[in-house]
Amino acid sequence: MCSSDLWNLSLKQQTLRADPNVPDKFYLKTAYGPFYVSTDGGVTWNAMSDALPIGTLHAVLQANRALANDLWFVDGYEGAWSGSFPSPHGVFRSSNGGTTWSRLEDFDIAATIALGKGSGQAGDAAYSVYVYGKMTSDAKWGMFRSNDGGATWARIAYYPASI
Repeated sequence: MCSSDLWNLSLKQQTLRADPNVPDKFYLKTAYGPFYVSTDGGVTWNAMSDALPIGTLHAVLQANRALANDLWFVDGYEGAWSGSFPSPHGVFRSSNGGTTWSRLEDFDIAATIALGKGSGQAGDAAYSVYVYGKMTSDAKWGMFRSNDGGATWARIAYYPASI
């Protein structure tokens, strides 16, 4: 693989997000570097953490509209080449704006992630988390939803979308 191939692959990332709760605040996870935050509309960037996986060519970063400083990251289908976590794949969450991150043990592979409005049920979070991937306890790929901030997951579809 030549360096231009790596450049093209890294363009498939979705790791730049505007903070939905704070004007002029942005988050960025580079494929081979740290997690950055800008509070001046992107003019300057501060490295906040180098704890996320490295070499994430299809990673996705999401910022929670319903909960300030709540960030979600998946390293994509290929996973990562290295980093601080024992497994190169998975779902990662920060509840403090990216200063620290934890890996959710539920997923072996997480290809993509989305955040949406909560279920509205008593006891559920104000948001839902959706992950397409493969859970650690299940060999079949699918779409999964959490209505409690990632504590529990329910399969909502099998791949390729048969229930």
